[in-house]
Amino acid sequence: MGRRGAAVRGMAMVALGAATAGVAHAMPVDPLYHSEIAHLVWRTVLLTSLAILAVVALGFGIGLGVRSYLYLALVVASQLLFLAGSGGELRLLPVVGHALGGNPVTLQVATLVAHLGGFLFIGHYLRMGETAPRLWKLLVACIVGLGLLAAAALAGLGGWVDIAGHALLLAGLAVVSAATVLGVRAGQRAAVFLLLCLLPLLFIVAARAVETLGGWSGPSWMDYALPGSFALSALLLIIGLTDGFQQMRDDRDRATHLARFDALTGALSRPAIEERLNALVADSHRSGHPLALVFFDIDRFKSVNDDHGHLVGDSCLRVITLRVRNRLRTYDLLGRWGGDELVVLLPDTRLGEALGVAENLRSAVNCRPLSIEGRLFDASLSLGVAELAAGETPEHFLARADASLYASKSAGRDRVTGQSHPRLVDATRREPPPAR
Repeated sequence: MGRRGAAVRGMAMVALGAATAGVAHAMPVDPLYHSEIAHLVWRTVLLTSLAILAVVALGFGIGLGVRSYLYLALVVASQLLFLAGSGGELRLLPVVGHALGGNPVTLQVATLVAHLGGFLFIGHYLRMGETAPRLWKLLVACIVGLGLLAAAALAGLGGWVDIAGHALLLAGLAVVSAATVLGVRAGQRAAVFLLLCLLPLLFIVAARAVETLGGWSGPSWMDYALPGSFALSALLLIIGLTDGFQQMRDDRDRATHLARFDALTGALSRPAIEERLNALVADSHRSGHPLALVFFDIDRFKSVNDDHGHLVGDSCLRVITLRVRNRLRTYDLLGRWGGDELVVLLPDTRLGEALGVAENLRSAVNCRPLSIEGRLFDASLSLGVAELAAGETPEHFLARADASLYASKSAGRDRVTGQSHPRLVDATRREPPPAR
């Protein structure tokens, strides 16, 4: 119970002595009763909170395979063992509870393991091996020292383990504090979060360590402040780890988006549209559902780049892509094949309907000039359309649409050409179209 338990026992002895001596006004029972009830409530809340946090951290560690959660679970479980053992609650467990709860070595080892696990967690959470390698080596030395002290405590080698353990704790806290400050100065998000979470706990743990070494005598509320601040810090650290993984997932999603979508137009990138083309062709052959493809480019786009610069050309491409996308159905797929060439995949679409879609795209672009940087630019599209034939490969399917696009260019641009019957086209050869 610590100082709290000693005070309660002292009050009980005073009351008993007063009653035995026949004192007229015995010590009031109500304050003692309410104080003890409050103490039990606080202990129950803190121990239950730590137990839940240990289970949550362990579950995340096993489920996600992340060592940071496992280290945190080790810290919380060790602290729970120490508090339950020192307060007597551990003795309520059958069989092992009485043996562990009454053994001071258990409390000593639990304390050392909690400190060891805490340093492991912080070092891994801050990536000290990468961001602060020298400080990491010092922290590893403290971790190894705490492990050796735990082994010495189990071997019953003497009471000097407490003093040495608290000395290593203070040294480790100094190293961790330095690494955290360096991380904050470097803008490390984990370090900022760790600093906010651990400041109260670090202060109280350091104060208790100094008290154990004989430096001062702390107030009675320190018995509650330590486990309370520890439970709060553990909860905040779990939230911090979750925040870190959310950030990692956002970075991964962002990288995936950049890989799948063209940065300039927002259309699917060439690898992504090729992947969807192959999948849709295979699905069409398997299910018998029709599939059509529109292949188009911007007429005389090279002259826009040459006369007005690539920035204006990029703006033209973005505006045209936006106009095209607004005329497509939700399940149609638009991808940038390269330069000013774009591909539209039309699932469950026959050639006649695909020709109508292509005409709709053409009119969306040539219906009004493009307004870019205060200037107006006329723009038009040349489009080629093809419907997938039985047994046709994706390469040949695309080549037929490309040949139709070439036919639109040769016929004067700003038009749609489609093939009603597939004919062999060499996908590796393409005669240069007229100047764009």
